[in-house]
Amino acid sequence: MTLNSTAQNKIQAINEQIESEKLGKIVKLSQRNLWAAIILSAIFPIGGYIYTRRWLSFLGFMLGGVALSIAVHAVEPEQEKADSMAWTLCSLYGSIVAPIDNARAIARARERVSDLSQ
Repeated sequence: MTLNSTAQNKIQAINEQIESEKLGKIVKLSQRNLWAAIILSAIFPIGGYIYTRRWLSFLGFMLGGVALSIAVHAVEPEQEKADSMAWTLCSLYGSIVAPIDNARAIARARERVSDLSQ
């Protein structure tokens, strides 16, 4: 066995391990209770992301909220009014987007597991 084929075997083993870990995460996500994720997300958006353990998606969700707040403050010159509008819009954003995002993630994970099991 040459050095090149040894390296290729190690790379292949690492890739297989990564794929196995990804599949494990998908299977765990598919086993989460859909309604629990929706209710947690609607009441306390971070709760839904903690329940589904989707940290990168939570980061994207938070960046969306920050962008919304920045946009409101850029448009509204009055600080108090901008703060009030940003709070209201971000609250609505959180209680609408987080439940939908987490529910769709669980549904997609269930579809992928179903497809893999066939």
